[in-house]
Amino acid sequence: MKKLFIATMSVLLLGACVSNYNQKQDNRQDNHQSVAPQVVVPEHIGAQYSLNEADIFRLTAEQEADFKAWFYDPIRIDEPVHDRVYYYLDKYTDGFDYRGNTYNATQAMTHKAGNCLSLAIMTTALAKIVGVEVGYQLVNATPVYKKRNNVLLLSYHVRTFLYDPSWRPKKDVITLIRPRLIVDYFPNRYDVPGDEISEQQFMGMYYRNLAADALLQDQLSEAFWFAEKALSLAANDAENINMMAVIYRRLQEDDLAEAFYQYGMAAAENNTNLLSNYAVMLEAQNRPEQAELIRQKLLEFPDSNPYAWIKLGHDAFLEGQHGRAISYYQRAMALAPYLDEIYFGLAKSLYQRGEFTAAAEAMRTAAEKSWEQSQRQLYYAKLSALRARKFDK
Repeated sequence: MKKLFIATMSVLLLGACVSNYNQKQDNRQDNHQSVAPQVVVPEHIGAQYSLNEADIFRLTAEQEADFKAWFYDPIRIDEPVHDRVYYYLDKYTDGFDYRGNTYNATQAMTHKAGNCLSLAIMTTALAKIVGVEVGYQLVNATPVYKKRNNVLLLSYHVRTFLYDPSWRPKKDVITLIRPRLIVDYFPNRYDVPGDEISEQQFMGMYYRNLAADALLQDQLSEAFWFAEKALSLAANDAENINMMAVIYRRLQEDDLAEAFYQYGMAAAENNTNLLSNYAVMLEAQNRPEQAELIRQKLLEFPDSNPYAWIKLGHDAFLEGQHGRAISYYQRAMALAPYLDEIYFGLAKSLYQRGEFTAAAEAMRTAAEKSWEQSQRQLYYAKLSALRARKFDK
């Protein structure tokens, strides 16, 4: 079977016009808000959406009947139930169109399409019908970037577990991992399993994806209500807090944005996305000293996920902060010296600083560490361009 790869989105604000701010705001950075701020609805936001999380996993009567007919067919009655869910997915996703839309279960099955989060939702919907427990786990993997309307989106990955409902613990036997099937599309050899998350957090990711999609389309009212729903499901999820802060920033409600950034620093102080966005806002407000304090906090983070540092390096490169980008790539290199994308990012930043010899060496290392021939050839082509001083990034 193909393996399920589930994309969820986070938002990075890449900059904004310089805006005025009240000087007395300067001290707020040292007083991290430990109580969640109230979600204030700006006057120009439209009426509240009616959002019911049960709709995420609901199938049509016809879709459910088709699944049940296949699932309960006598020829499969002796197969474990979680296996049957797995094999139905294998059959159904043949020819599935992996477009970028975030769909609920009904939409994903109707269109036979959707992004990988949509596939995870469809998996959950089918499992619920036949009483198979589902679990979710974050995966630290290479992020995928998308930029539009001054917003950078990057995907995060989650994999789905289908647990064996017939399993029972044995007396005097310690079980570290319950029997389960892993549904994980497009896995990478360097993917690192992260924390397991609850269904509430998973549903929050769904609404956060919808908020991100709306933000890309500059549909700020829709983005606001989707983000508010995500927060209501998982109020302490740093990415939900970050999303609401970014949306307030786009709505020019900087005080409200800062309140959420401050709360995020208290609730999840090691979230690199949130702090990076906070620093961008401070710089846009002509508060460089405070922004630099945030940047220093980022460098001090004990984050063992190399992709978090790669992402920060990518952000810094886009901002033209090549020295900072190099520092972030070096942090990633210390954690995962085998990842070719680290050296590629490092080469780009070194080139922009005029360090051509070091840039060429980093690009050569990227090529040597790449497992894919096509990627290796691309790196060598870029190395030739770099040496000719015709490197286009």
